[in-house]
Amino acid sequence: NQSISNASSTNVQFDSAPITRLVTWSGGDNTKLTIGASGLFFYGFTFSFDGGSGYREANILKNGVALLETRIATAAGETTLHGVTDEEEFASGDYLQLQVKHNHGSAINLRLASLFAGFIGA
Repeated sequence: NQSISNASSTNVQFDSAPITRLVTWSGGDNTKLTIGASGLFFYGFTFSFDGGSGYREANILKNGVALLETRIATAAGETTLHGVTDEEEFASGDYLQLQVKHNHGSAINLRLASLFAGFIGA
């Protein structure tokens, strides 16, 4: 649960992560998911915003640069729940971040979000 200001790209701060060997939270930074081996990975995100007018946007950043972007329009009063997956070659040490944005007109709550990556092979 994180309050997101209007029209402001905001890195999602995660409060937990499953135990994993190849994908870990970056030391002390709960916005960065670090890749621990080079190879092909599937990756993606889900997010849910409170209802309201305007668009909802989520972007995955790879090493601080946009990698995967999505924007959806919402109807007034409708709670947004959306997810996207893809695959990509990553190098050991690359990191992913989930960044969200909306234009509701005032701050609204991001109710839940996930950012994930899984190793497919070398």
